[in-house]
Amino acid sequence: MEQLTLGYARDMLRRIALIKAAQSLGISLADITAILAAFPLTDKISAKDIDQMVRKWSVMLDGRIAGLTKLRNHLDKCIGCGCLSRTDCPLVNPSDCLSKKGRGAVILS
Repeated sequence: MEQLTLGYARDMLRRIALIKAAQSLGISLADITAILAAFPLTDKISAKDIDQMVRKWSVMLDGRIAGLTKLRNHLDKCIGCGCLSRTDCPLVNPSDCLSKKGRGAVILS
């Protein structure tokens, strides 16, 4: 029988701890739910399962870090821009990819 702590099964407390840890890393509840969905509530989460979750979260966080680094590295080009011209914006229009959609405010249309 699962040992209860404060009326909650230890496995449930472990899940809550995982959720809180992931949230503290900036992982959304939707992403946490998607990963935890692979582990039914009736199953115990093993160290191997946690390792699998951590690897998925690491990939997710690496992508965010890369995006934030790109944003940081291009912010100096945004100073004074006012986004009056989207032709030369490495953040919103890299390589002028929006020109294929026509002239004007194609992002808003």
